[in-house]
Amino acid sequence: MISNFFLILLFSQISFSFITNPFNGDTLNYTDVLIEWNQEQDAKAYKIKIHDRSGDLIHTSVDSSLAVVISDVFDWGAKYQISLESLYSDRSPELIDQILINTYSVPTDRDLPVQVIYIDEENYSSGYTFVDDVVIDMYGNPVLFMPAHSPTRHFIFTEQLDNGDFLGIGYGSNYGGVIVDIYGEIIYNTDPSLGNVHHDFRSMGNGNFIGLIYSNVRDTAPAGSWTTSFEQNGLYEIRWLYDEIVEFDSLGNEVWRWSTNDYFNKIDFDPNWFDPNDFLLNPSDTFDWTHCNAVFYDNQESAIYLSSRHLSRITKISYPSGDIIWMIGEDMPSGEVKFGDEMQISSQHAVNLLENGNLMLFDNGNNKTPLESRCIEFNISNDNSELSYNLIWEHVLPSASYIYRLGDCDRLPNGNTLINSGNVAAILEVNNANNIIWEPIFHSNHTSTYRAERIKGLYPLISSLTIENFKKDTLNNKLVWLPTGETSIKYTIHNEGFDAYTYTYNVSDRENLIDISGEVEIEANSSQDIFIPISVPLNMIDNQIAFMLSPNTIHPSDDNYLVVRASSCESNPGYILSDMGDCPKFPNMVGDINSDYVANVSDVILISNHIISLSDLTGDGLITADLNQVH
Repeated sequence: MISNFFLILLFSQISFSFITNPFNGDTLNYTDVLIEWNQEQDAKAYKIKIHDRSGDLIHTSVDSSLAVVISDVFDWGAKYQISLESLYSDRSPELIDQILINTYSVPTDRDLPVQVIYIDEENYSSGYTFVDDVVIDMYGNPVLFMPAHSPTRHFIFTEQLDNGDFLGIGYGSNYGGVIVDIYGEIIYNTDPSLGNVHHDFRSMGNGNFIGLIYSNVRDTAPAGSWTTSFEQNGLYEIRWLYDEIVEFDSLGNEVWRWSTNDYFNKIDFDPNWFDPNDFLLNPSDTFDWTHCNAVFYDNQESAIYLSSRHLSRITKISYPSGDIIWMIGEDMPSGEVKFGDEMQISSQHAVNLLENGNLMLFDNGNNKTPLESRCIEFNISNDNSELSYNLIWEHVLPSASYIYRLGDCDRLPNGNTLINSGNVAAILEVNNANNIIWEPIFHSNHTSTYRAERIKGLYPLISSLTIENFKKDTLNNKLVWLPTGETSIKYTIHNEGFDAYTYTYNVSDRENLIDISGEVEIEANSSQDIFIPISVPLNMIDNQIAFMLSPNTIHPSDDNYLVVRASSCESNPGYILSDMGDCPKFPNMVGDINSDYVANVSDVILISNHIISLSDLTGDGLITADLNQVH
């Protein structure tokens, strides 16, 4: 398409450098460093060299693609030189670019590195662990931290998106639900006028997001032993704080809203969270009624799950109708909640749906005797409209790890479970037999962690485009030659990230000979050759062909672009600038003395040298020659 062609051409005019990431002079807040570069003419592979501040060579590696992630080399608070060499099959390596980068010093208030007191490396579920706003490896070493933009503004991680960005809560400055890039810069946030997003913010899998916001209303005071005192003080109404679920679009605008105030009965409340003295002393005080702390959307059933801590309740909601499918948890006066005696959960956190269809949550156990926190996996089955609760698995924490607030647990890809006892900053990875696999411990002044999430790495999405047998002109344009007639041009799509992706590709040209689109799925760390048919006219010269590659991600990602200037083989019969194997060899031309398939000044020089080298046949010191041999 013409529009695509000119769009790609515009991007191709950006000033050229070989190393495209990171930029020269960058200061990085991560030590797993993605290095990317442009393709070099005739290069078969590339050598990456890293020198430290002292000039010592600390790393060398060779890669045949256009990107590599360097791990376990860079340290914090340091300066490095990155050198890129191109390797050839017929000549010595050449240095093609050098950059200098720095790494931040780790902030002293982050309590890093984290001490790991036990690890079973063989059974550890691979990847890094995101703890609030810091990523650590299995040994407790930090590999990324999100810079705090001010003492009152920080980031709590909830999810890594398919494009590699990070979803979470931006506390302070009314940022609410946010997306940050690897540098910690906010690239998306919900509209603060819609309410302050708190506790949870998740991707819905359709490009939208779901989060929790606070709201409040004045309503009749809850009844209890304090009722008489309230009436004597003229206190008949109080302000109830409740939660609403809001769906946000990709611009941060509201799409859908559901309110606990509309669906929950106010006769259901936990008196443990209600202190009447607060209202007798300050009638304008607010009762934290529902205190929701987790929400997620299941696109298979089109249902939303909501955790209400102060009601010790999990609610399943039909989306988008908003109808309640079921409510489970602690028994309440309304009688609308099921399985209280069976489940025995209280003040829970982090409900989530597992791949096997079961549910998992962190049960703080505030209402148990004795006090006990645990992680449980369970399911709710529906047999002829009869619901039943089934406990599948649990891990009960030792009494020292009981926590009355915070907490999180997640099932890992290898079947292990990651448990975060947030209030005491204790994290465990355990297997199904409840054996400890990994146990980091934070410093004594790090008193709590809100979330712990395992991610595969920092870079799920890395892609590039390459083409063979091109030559460069002085402006770094890529030049190729194609045989006349029906042929094809081959290029390669590389997926160098750690996840499989489907890509959409488009190829178009200035002369409207090509307009082809398609999709291809490529596994992690793999590549795919794409052959594009083209009918090449005899006199095609400098036809600009544009290749565009778009990862099919739910969330926005950068496209890859490649532009070549293609000519027919007949336009360059001597292949002065090309070794294109597809071009045929042409017969000798008139005046083609050196048989390079083109008549030019080189042939004139050869003829002149031949004349000068003729012998002095007469011996009179004069050079004569009968060039046309007529005598």
